[in-house]
Amino acid sequence: LLFAMSRAANPNKPKKGAQPTEAELAAKKQKVERERIRKLIITLGDDNKKVVSQVRGVAGALEDDVELHGDLMSDTVVECAKCLPLKSGMFAAWLTKMAEKNATWCATVVSKLLEELRASVRTGRTSTVQLLLRFCVCLGNCGLISLSSVFQLLHEVCALSEGLRPNKGGDFGVFLALAQLPFLSPAAYKKAKEAVSKLIEAAKPYLAHRDPRWKPLLQILKGHELPDRLEALADCLESLVQADWASQAVLHVPGFEPADESKPGMPEFSLGIKAEELKKTVRLQVPLMSSQLLTSAGEAPEGGRMSKQDRWVLEDYILLTIEMFGKDVEKCSEQILRIPVLHSDFEAVAVETIFSQMLRLPSPPHLPLFYLRLLEAIAEKQVTTKKLIEEAYQALFEHSAVLDEESLDVLAEAFAYHLVHSTYQADWKHFTGESVSVQGQRFIRRAMERLQRLSFHQNLIHRLPEAVHVYVPAEPVAASGLPVVSRPEFGRMIGFVRIKDANENKVMEYCNWLMHLQPKEEQSEQPSTAAKPSEGVAEVTVNDDDANEAAGGDETDAKRRKLNDGSKDAASKQEAGKAEEAEPSVKQEEKEEGQGDEACLQKRTLTKPAWHFRGQLACLQGPASMKKA
Repeated sequence: LLFAMSRAANPNKPKKGAQPTEAELAAKKQKVERERIRKLIITLGDDNKKVVSQVRGVAGALEDDVELHGDLMSDTVVECAKCLPLKSGMFAAWLTKMAEKNATWCATVVSKLLEELRASVRTGRTSTVQLLLRFCVCLGNCGLISLSSVFQLLHEVCALSEGLRPNKGGDFGVFLALAQLPFLSPAAYKKAKEAVSKLIEAAKPYLAHRDPRWKPLLQILKGHELPDRLEALADCLESLVQADWASQAVLHVPGFEPADESKPGMPEFSLGIKAEELKKTVRLQVPLMSSQLLTSAGEAPEGGRMSKQDRWVLEDYILLTIEMFGKDVEKCSEQILRIPVLHSDFEAVAVETIFSQMLRLPSPPHLPLFYLRLLEAIAEKQVTTKKLIEEAYQALFEHSAVLDEESLDVLAEAFAYHLVHSTYQADWKHFTGESVSVQGQRFIRRAMERLQRLSFHQNLIHRLPEAVHVYVPAEPVAASGLPVVSRPEFGRMIGFVRIKDANENKVMEYCNWLMHLQPKEEQSEQPSTAAKPSEGVAEVTVNDDDANEAAGGDETDAKRRKLNDGSKDAASKQEAGKAEEAEPSVKQEEKEEGQGDEACLQKRTLTKPAWHFRGQLACLQGPASMKKA
């Protein structure tokens, strides 16, 4: 009674469910524990100011979980090394710290790393190979792997270009091997200076005979020759040698030193792949360096322009971050702003790189809308980049006469979206006055065409300055005065097609009625001999079974068929005359030579007036049907 009164007073009170079993509780607890471990590893190094303390803290928190969750931890580390470009050194330092008490587990992690590296090389996943090799170099910086093993691996990667032309995968090995050297720590460079020189010398013969004849086709601005990232990498390495391998763009975790010998139990570093295996499967189009839209002109900042090696590394960070976080604009913008480069040119280089990727030829890796949203997300988080984005647009407008045609279309679409986002505010000096170039006029007309699709004509006239109204397309007006408008069916159709409370079925039924069509359900129920009301003719297929049955019938049926086939009935002739006047396109009835011949009933498809087949089918079905017909 008390329970019933309680339920009556509070009917929405949830009922007590069955108590979970011990197995369910254990599974839930294990799931929570696994999520905790993954979160600790993935968020390692999110705060750049406390990297050393984070490495030690996470190592201490997870060193006792290796026995139960070792596979989960190793898989998570390898996945993070493949997808997080900014944390390669942090994960290498943490793994080295874990090796102090769990050396065997660390050896399994390195083995998985090598297996994933080999699989990525065979399938030509350039970005994944680049990040995994970078992780190997960072392991050498921290002393978990000997420097000799690391350079042996890089030499094998460089050898993948032997005997291959640049457009047949030749750039793959050399670029990936040399691209890891900027991430070598100064301490590791001092110990392995000779190995670094040997690797650079091994790549020089290929670079000397490399002829990138396709570069002019990839230039965004004609006449502004830009090196590709492989050519710029060679200059970057020379600059690093002159600076004694010092770089402000690469973060090295303090407290770790390289070693001449690997930690005990570490597997042998060997790739085991030859160049012939990649000849038909791997292709790499090395992209061009970013156009210096903001940093090439104007006064240099107080600290000077960014060095070649720092700019190359910064662009590499941005390109890999865009590729890895291309499905989430917000996360991508956060990762770009977290890049540990403290220089006054950082924001300008970031804006230049994103614009260059958006206009990249022959086509950008992502849709232009993605790069526009990325710039907007960065501007929302870093207000000082708004001015740089406007300056980048103005710099491109100044060079519109030499801008590639494909890039011009992309820029027009980008500028239209930018105007909508910025409430139609922009600097119109390049499109007003009498000195506007022909290419500039073509560009602004294309931009206005795309802008009118995003908005409407009256809004553009109201929002845009009067000086640019001449570039706005004419207002799109609905077609009127057509003959069909005066038909009553047109007015009835307009009444059916509504924006609010639309009834699709009703509209389709009326369209079918206009076309004299039957719904599919009714058509499936009708026999195949049914006549189409809009054509006045019928298609009939006479089967062999019907022919045999008709041939074995009595003599009376045979006589009726002869009379019907000959069309001697006067009434039938009168109807045939009317049908021929109404339907002049109907074929004349075929004359059959033999009467009563079974060959006239073989399987075939005839196109005749519907009234003819109604009588013929009635003859086949018997006297009752004949009388009815």
